[in-house]
Amino acid sequence: MSFKESDFKKFNHFNVKSIGGEVGVVHVEINRPKVFNSMSEETWTQYGAIINKLNTLNDVNVIVLSGTGKHFCAGIDLKASANSFQQYSQKGGESKGLQHVSDFQNDIKSGVDGRIPIICVIHGVCYGLGLDLISATSIRFASKDSRLSIKEIDIGIMADIGSLERLPFLVNNISKLNQYALTAQEFNGQDAKDLGLVSDVFANKEEAFENAVRLAKTIATKYPPAVHGTKKNLDLVTINSESVIKGLDQVAHDNVKLMTDPGFAKFFIKSQQKRKSKM
Repeated sequence: MSFKESDFKKFNHFNVKSIGGEVGVVHVEINRPKVFNSMSEETWTQYGAIINKLNTLNDVNVIVLSGTGKHFCAGIDLKASANSFQQYSQKGGESKGLQHVSDFQNDIKSGVDGRIPIICVIHGVCYGLGLDLISATSIRFASKDSRLSIKEIDIGIMADIGSLERLPFLVNNISKLNQYALTAQEFNGQDAKDLGLVSDVFANKEEAFENAVRLAKTIATKYPPAVHGTKKNLDLVTINSESVIKGLDQVAHDNVKLMTDPGFAKFFIKSQQKRKSKM
């Protein structure tokens, strides 16, 4: 099967286009700029479907991931997801919650499970779920204006979609990672490079994207099975290792149990009342 842009039109939360011509580079762009590319359940479900579909196509060799507008991804769409959180505290909510988190993890994990490497371009805000998303990619570039945060602790939950499991394999300073994870402290593109999370920092989004495409075209000229095998084996000892898989299962159970506690609902409502946009 070959890539056809028309096959991806139904995924209305994204723009999916070929930018590599014969070398097979596809651009996947989050397209929810009015909500700073925050993700609802429909968004992350579409993301998983897009990445899985691209991995079945013979002429797609590399994916470049970015976000339209000023920000890469402001995290989970809290307004759209509030009902899901509240359902966890209802009768039978724990088992439904575990299935929901597992499905959620698998959609974001599609970048890890797939054979095609993903190069991510981070710009503007990259909060919460945005960190989960980039931690499940192969290569990360950032623009100078990038603002990153492991934001989940601010709303009273643990980051349960991959950040806590994958970032320890990707960074070179676990003390700093603990500091960021336990405080939701914001860090910039240069901080992310110093931490080892991104390869390079560029003056702006356009420059970061141009360099990502250039790198993608270079990778796309290599023998595909060798690229696939290299990605698979690197992932097996890092972001798709046995400890990551066990950790994802554990944090799903821990977080769902946390969200069934009556105290969580009170904290969540209070946190939303205090929440102010910094974008």
